[in-house]
Amino acid sequence: MKKYQNITNAAKHRAIIAGRYKLIYVPLSHGYEFELYDQIADPYNEHDISGERKDVLMKMQKLLYDFIQEKSFGNLLVRDGFIFPAFSDPIF
Repeated sequence: MKKYQNITNAAKHRAIIAGRYKLIYVPLSHGYEFELYDQIADPYNEHDISGERKDVLMKMQKLLYDFIQEKSFGNLLVRDGFIFPAFSDPIF
């Protein structure tokens, strides 16, 4: 349904894989969080290592945000760590 399109797009998980690591951006009703997985040591993504590998987490966050800003062709925006679709009809 078109009236829910913007909120549905804003609620999508976003992910990036670089080398052995996979970062997942998870939007929540009260903010967002990240999950980080070592694809070699944990190929089924069962153990989130974001709390243990802050160094990798920060590098992967930068990769994700840089990728969005450089390659999303203006379809996504990053504001204060939040990832938003560039709405044609803003809901905020």
